[in-house]
Amino acid sequence: MENNIIIGGGNLQEKDLISRDTYRRVKNYDRTQLSNYLKNLYHKAMSEGFKIGEKQGIRKAEQAAKAKKQQADAGKAPERPRYQPFTCWGMVHDTGTKLDGHLYLVTLWDWDNYEDFHLVSFGEHDDEAERGMMETLHDADECYADMPLEEFEQLWKAGEYEAPGVYTIPLDKVSITKIVVMEGSEPEADQAPEAAAEDPEAPATDPAGEEDANV
Repeated sequence: MENNIIIGGGNLQEKDLISRDTYRRVKNYDRTQLSNYLKNLYHKAMSEGFKIGEKQGIRKAEQAAKAKKQQADAGKAPERPRYQPFTCWGMVHDTGTKLDGHLYLVTLWDWDNYEDFHLVSFGEHDDEAERGMMETLHDADECYADMPLEEFEQLWKAGEYEAPGVYTIPLDKVSITKIVVMEGSEPEADQAPEAAAEDPEAPATDPAGEEDANV
């Protein structure tokens, strides 16, 4: 099976917390495994950032709009907003992996020219989607592919698994069900990348089983 995990750009963030089990495992890593582990930290921070954004996105957008208006009223140039990737919930299909048939939060990024969706997360109460993601990452991660799935599952449930990068899914293997964030770094940017354009007013299913799944 093709390894779909890639490493994105950006600066690695410092992280000074490490469990004893992780410390013991890292001590036995060879050079390649250690390099992948360090890159893991960046991906985990990015994933956690998306989870925070999923709960606070609407409020932050309203605050940013209010701040922009206040700056305009005061005659000040508004600050350039931080880049927001195209983000949506989508049904994965025909990949030949355990992701098929489940809803996931995915993104499109400019740094890889929107070539593939990036797998971010699953619905909070979707146990089947979580297991599908766990088994897929186990099979794709060269550092863990030889580890028994039962042992890998223990690491996963303990929150100790750190993927070496971004797991990608081909554009034509994701059916968008709900657009969460339209890509852009400018306030007037209101169109998603062409490959992912879809009617944002179309009916959507909340994968978390709650009333609103917006970030």
